[in-house]
Amino acid sequence: MFGYIPDGAIVQVHGIGPFHIHWRAGFRWHDKDKNLDDADAGSIFKFKKGEQVITKRGKGVIRQGYFSGEVLQYEIQGKDGKLFMANEEDLRRK
Repeated sequence: MFGYIPDGAIVQVHGIGPFHIHWRAGFRWHDKDKNLDDADAGSIFKFKKGEQVITKRGKGVIRQGYFSGEVLQYEIQGKDGKLFMANEEDLRRK
């Protein structure tokens, strides 16, 4: 099973557990995805939590970042309070 979406999505999985998600990027497997809470986040992410950015959808504040080994996206809270996802290359500092 695999999936990709340029914006955020909710994936709901049903089954009998326990289970573990294995992240894959190309031919490499990752035991865990990375986010802005990780100690080495500065070596992966260009932006930080709380930083104000400008996106294609308007201005917002970074709430979290996610890196699966291939896809790097940020969770942004817009001025209207709604959350949305944006790729790192689509962000610039305010």
